[in-house]
Amino acid sequence: MNALRQLGALFRAHYDKLITIVVAALLVLSGVYVGIKLAGQGSEQNKFVIWHSGLTPAKPNAAASDLKPYDNAAAKLQDRPQLPAWSNALFVAEARSWCVQCRLPISMQAEICPFCGEGVGPGPTPIDLDSDGDGMPDVWEEEYGFDPRNPDDGARDYDRDGWTNVEEFKDATNPTNSASHADWPDKLRIVRVEAQPFHLLFKSVSTLPDGSRQ
Repeated sequence: MNALRQLGALFRAHYDKLITIVVAALLVLSGVYVGIKLAGQGSEQNKFVIWHSGLTPAKPNAAASDLKPYDNAAAKLQDRPQLPAWSNALFVAEARSWCVQCRLPISMQAEICPFCGEGVGPGPTPIDLDSDGDGMPDVWEEEYGFDPRNPDDGARDYDRDGWTNVEEFKDATNPTNSASHADWPDKLRIVRVEAQPFHLLFKSVSTLPDGSRQ
């Protein structure tokens, strides 16, 4: 009991020093652990560099990849999308587009967003303006007597030649003339692909002079 009391008194008298020693020991051990991990990472990095430098292309004469689709998609992300129009032009002073930064509606002629102050670049040109978002520009719809604010006329077939108005726009044909349309094979579409099993049936077996069977 006396020994326990002496030990307790010693701890109470020097507990702050003991805590300091324990914390210092933990810090040293943590530093050693971190150093070991960093040394291991350096070794792994060296192994990766050696492995990577030894790689050779499987097809060295292969043609380089065409990056145009990627570049076009990346440029498209920076375009200012047109703001969808309402069913009528009431209370809409002008055609608008979205700001690519804050996504608020701004004028198509604006080069600086009045809301966030960021440069937004050029907006859609009037020749590309599609107020109803049906895939046909307003200029083209007005040329053939369609309503540029009616999104339903894109799926209609005005001249009843089997080609919708939006298809005739994409094919650069006259949607009001039934004789003007793309070639009929262009209308073909793959509906589904099915596997048709082929059953092989042996009708007879002949024994050849050498003993083999055919």
